[in-house]
Formats: sequence, structure tokens, C-alpha cells
Amino acid sequence: MLSGMIELLKLAGRPRALETAERHMQLMLLAWTFYAASLLMRLDHFSLSAPGWMEISLSCLGLATLLAGAWLGAQLVYRHRVGTFTP
Repeated sequence: MLSGMIELLKLAGRPRALETAERHMQLMLLAWTFYAASLLMRLDHFSLSAPGWMEISLSCLGLATLLAGAWLGAQLVYRHRVGTFTP
């Protein structure tokens, strides 16, 4: 996250890259939130039983948003050349 925030500061004059970076950050934060909610729900039960449908659903939503955010991260690197050394 720290390296992403540093790179974000360098995108002031690049509106298309900045828009992609903002969407990437939103999706990654949303994925983190889904996973954290799933974890908190699992810890709340303190049992060794299988997780319920809500915990599994939150984990699946976390995976879906994580994959979408990762795709946008690849767009930042390979299309917009963010965080790469270009002589």
C-alpha cells in the first residue's frame, strides 16, 4: 500500500493513469474489507465447524474484487507504465 501511495503522488499530470489508480485503490480496499468482515465473522463463532454461507460469500466477493483490482494494477504497470523505470 505504501509503494502505491508513493506512486499515486507522481500521477498529478496523468489523468487517465490517475483515474485507473483510484479505481484500483477502491477495489483493493473493498477486497480487504470483504476479507476482514469474513474473518471477523469466523472469529466470532469460536468453533471448529464449517463457515456459514455469509462468511463464504464475503470471501468470494473478496476474491472477485481482488482479481478486478489486480487487473487494474496490471493496467497501471503495463499500459500506463506506472512504477517502472523508463530511461
